[in-house]
Amino acid sequence: MSTEHLASERRAAVMAALEVIPTLLAELDITLSRTDAITSAGSLGYVRTTRAEQVLPFNTGAAKARRDIAGVLTTYAAKVSAAIAHRAPVNAIEQCQFLIRHLPSIPDDSDALVGFDASLSRATRLGYRTIDRPESRVGVGNCECGRGLSAQSDADLVRCEGCGTVVAVRRRRREMLDQAYEIMGTAAQLARLLSDGAGDRISAERIRQWARRGKLTGHVVGNDTVYRLGDVIELCALPQGSYRQSA
Repeated sequence: MSTEHLASERRAAVMAALEVIPTLLAELDITLSRTDAITSAGSLGYVRTTRAEQVLPFNTGAAKARRDIAGVLTTYAAKVSAAIAHRAPVNAIEQCQFLIRHLPSIPDDSDALVGFDASLSRATRLGYRTIDRPESRVGVGNCECGRGLSAQSDADLVRCEGCGTVVAVRRRRREMLDQAYEIMGTAAQLARLLSDGAGDRISAERIRQWARRGKLTGHVVGNDTVYRLGDVIELCALPQGSYRQSA
């Protein structure tokens, strides 16, 4: 079992994986219950057939993949629950939502997150293999030659198919995140991108209220007031009471 803490550059990948797990679980359920069947003795693999006597009751690979994913969610929902003193749900879909809601407030070096990245990556990779779908990929910006780059979410390196340059995926993703923090936008533009630490949508009016209360610095550009995305993200990440009590 991995003993590594959740590195800050891997948080985005973990959050993205949690977002798609409900869909992955639904597709595993379909694979688990569908009436695939085998051919006569001595044949290889599964084929579709209308011969009812050969129908398989369930797909054991899908059952294992689903069980593994559910096990990871249960384990880490319980650990996060203990860390924040907040009861975790028992349903896998609700555990995903619980983790998405509370992970932003858990420090990178928390023992509650040790091994989470590796365990979740292994379980979801098996799930995608089981339903025979390509693994999700993440954007890594553009190569120096101008070609767009993407990589599997758990890859360390990616090679540009155009010029052969090798790019460190995690470092590039961190650079992209740092650049994103400097993006400026109006309250309405930023509100379309963000949710707070509880998973609720952030309204443009709430951003303006933060500015009026001195929590956020606005900059006048033409006829608009714009705010730095990173400043708004930091306010969104605060525990609910931290900004709502002072609002």
